[in-house]
Amino acid sequence: MTIYEQAIAKWGKERQKIKVVEELIELVNAILHDDRENVLEESCDVGIMLHQLYEIYDIQQEEWDVMRAKKENKLKQALNEK
Repeated sequence: MTIYEQAIAKWGKERQKIKVVEELIELVNAILHDDRENVLEESCDVGIMLHQLYEIYDIQQEEWDVMRAKKENKLKQALNEK
């Protein structure tokens, strides 16, 4: 069992989904305060919580990679627009 699965087993899916939102709020606040060190810390917390979301919603690496490629292509198109 991964550390992410252990966290979900210990605290439950609903609690961990709320925790994701809390960590996202903390990251937003760090960004708004232009606090580099806090952005680093909170982005790590968000990353950890995102892995738990992937477990909760059974998001596989392959499908995540496909979606990321689509989003990156969309960004490339926007950058190439005149």
